[in-house]
Amino acid sequence: MALFRTITSDLPDIFVAVYLLTACLISTILNPLVHLYNANRPATVPAFLFRALTFLDFITCIILPIMVCYNVLRGCSDEEDCSEPWFEVKNNPGITVILLGVVTWAFLITPPFLTGLLAIARFFQVRYPFRPIKMRLFVLAVVIYILYILIVLLVLFLRSPTTTVYYARIQSVWNVFPGLDNLASVFVFTAPCIVCTTVSMGASALTVRELINSARDKRAVQLRKVGVKCSVKVILTNLGSIIFMIFYINVVTIASTAPPSDRTKSDCVLYFMYAVVCPVLLSAINPVIFISFTPQVLWVLGGSGTAAGDTTVVFQGPPINRGQSEAPIRLDVITVHESRT
Repeated sequence: MALFRTITSDLPDIFVAVYLLTACLISTILNPLVHLYNANRPATVPAFLFRALTFLDFITCIILPIMVCYNVLRGCSDEEDCSEPWFEVKNNPGITVILLGVVTWAFLITPPFLTGLLAIARFFQVRYPFRPIKMRLFVLAVVIYILYILIVLLVLFLRSPTTTVYYARIQSVWNVFPGLDNLASVFVFTAPCIVCTTVSMGASALTVRELINSARDKRAVQLRKVGVKCSVKVILTNLGSIIFMIFYINVVTIASTAPPSDRTKSDCVLYFMYAVVCPVLLSAINPVIFISFTPQVLWVLGGSGTAAGDTTVVFQGPPINRGQSEAPIRLDVITVHESRT
């Protein structure tokens, strides 16, 4: 079973294989570095979310390429409908395939939720710098979201195995809820992710506004630079997930409105882009973005000091008076831990 190669050329499949192997190599090297860096930093909400994101990215760049190579090499079995060369369908898949489909769906739509939480947490850090963020709220949100996704997907795929199908090209199992069509069934388990992504767009815009408003403050230039770098890092990471979710909604809409008999090679390429190419690309780019804005990743892991991410900031503002009967206090130096984000 080929992917997209034609009778006269194998270049499309060669290009896909090289791309997947390159992304897998980048992710396998960089995501563990970012994960270990955040694991060695103080326990904060961004550090927790980045650890979860790097873990998912690492697994994604292993599972998806392996699944693609497996489906290419194994050929087409007698149980599959291979009459359409670009969209093989396996009816009534086994429990192993169903569980693998559940994992694939969960890994596709969980990273955008995490990056959305990152953008929201970053806004609160910028807007309320002296108000600590409650870790347990974000941990609870992640746990509830993952449990919701897994329960809905298992009910969706296991409630009636005879109507469950496996699409080899897009690496996923699918079914529909009673009384709902494809589009409505998709939004049942993706609604929390879509809501979080939408809120994160507003949080990113508000973060940019807060940074612009604070740009006039000349008392802590270095502090502002650290805040801008951390914010840009989070916003860029969230931007990729926003683009992915927009692409995802368009793909699902097309898949739900076009009957199976009208699916073409172009549809298959579009589905493959959504289900394999985009997740693998984001899984490889996310650690690159993190390391680009946090080069201390290599310094700390290299043993050059645990305070590589600390920045000393000198305030040149007026003295702070605690009261008329007490001597004034002057805030001269503060150490900012860049690892907080």
